[in-house]
This record gives sequence, structure tokens and C-alpha cells, in this order.
Amino acid sequence: MNIRHSKNTNLTLIQNPIWNGLPVQSRQGFLIEEYLIRIHQVLDHALAEHRRTCVFRVDLKFPVQGYEPDSGAITRFIDSLKAQIHSDTHRKKRDMSRVYPCTLRYIWVREQDTSSHWHYHVAIFLNNDRFNSWGRFRSPEQYTEHGGFADAKLNMADRMRKAWASALGIRLEESIGLVHFAGSPYCINVSADDYYDRYNDLFYWLSYFAKAHTKHYGTRQRHFGCSQSRALPTRAYF
Repeated sequence: MNIRHSKNTNLTLIQNPIWNGLPVQSRQGFLIEEYLIRIHQVLDHALAEHRRTCVFRVDLKFPVQGYEPDSGAITRFIDSLKAQIHSDTHRKKRDMSRVYPCTLRYIWVREQDTSSHWHYHVAIFLNNDRFNSWGRFRSPEQYTEHGGFADAKLNMADRMRKAWASALGIRLEESIGLVHFAGSPYCINVSADDYYDRYNDLFYWLSYFAKAHTKHYGTRQRHFGCSQSRALPTRAYF
């Protein structure tokens, strides 16, 4: 049975292990159906453009002291990451290197449990032929010793840290500990024999973003965001 969220009647709560024929993390408690719809759409748009897609998940935290969290940080993070990929594309073209096209798509949720500040869970969808691993995780000393590394030497883990550091206005090395890499990137190939199994596993993994618990409504702050397209409806406050 589906019910309306008591704090936001735009949202529908479900608690079934299967949604539209796909497995979801119902053990997390109630899931928000509107979020599941958006997750499904973003995933399908990504696979329609990049038949080999890689999904990177990160958790982003604010400094405990010396920084007042603001809701614009997540937009600045996405914009910085897009700018880095655009710069990488331009550099590769200038160097006459082969460049695979790469449209960045994303899903993010804002949550707060027992901590004093909220945090973000983010899933980034990229062309697997262009980006398919985090690369080497570096220490703060490695960043400072090498002057932060030239952009051409940055791997995806570096880029995520750089994007969050840019969003917060802090140094790259200071973002270590504030960016958590949630497991290995999940890569899926539309042409693979195990595609449907992989798709189900990936959607189950992403359905975590739709859980209602830890999302506190009534503050007129957004709790869910995703990349947009003409196929996606819009609402003011999710």
C-alpha cells in the first residue's frame, strides 16, 4: 500500500521489495516513489547515450568546525566536476589524443542522521570508455609535495576531492576525510550477456538514495536532485 509523506504530501511512500519489476532496498524502511522514478530515468538516459556506463558513488561531508554548511555547495560540486571533465576533453583534443564523449549525469540526496551537519550522497554517471576507476588514493602529503598535481595528472578520486574542495573554498588536501568513496565504481554494459542482472543489481544499489529515513522536510530545502532532461518533470521542493 502506498501512502503520502506526512511532512511533504508531494511524495509517495512505498515499502515493497519490488518496484516496477525492479528490486529495491525495502529493508531501509519506506522509500520515496518519486525519487525511484527519477533514479530510473537518469539511469536509462545514461545508458541510452553511453552503452557502457560507469557509476561512481561518493559521500560528501562538511567540516565539523570553521564552516557553515550551505545548500549551494552541491551545485558548486557538480559544476566543478563538469568543468574538470570539459577541461580534460579540451586538453586531449589539443594534444590530438582520442577523446570519448562523456556526458555527466548525477543523483544526489541530502541527509542528516545523528551528526550536527547534513551530508550528501552522490552518484555520478560517466562514459565507461572514458572513466572507469577511482585511480590511486593519495595522502595529504602527496598533494602538498607535488603542488596539488597538474590537472592532467588527476584521477577520478582526485577530481572528486578537487570538486568538493572548490565547492567549500578549501585546499585540495583539506578535502581528504570529507569525501568518502563508497566502494568500487559500478560499470554496466548494455551489450553484455549479464546486462539485465547487472541492471537489477545497479538499480537496487541506487534505490538506497530513495529511502525516506534521515531526510527532514519542512525547511523548504531540497533533499533530492538529479540531472534534468525534457522527459523529467520538475517540482519545487523534494
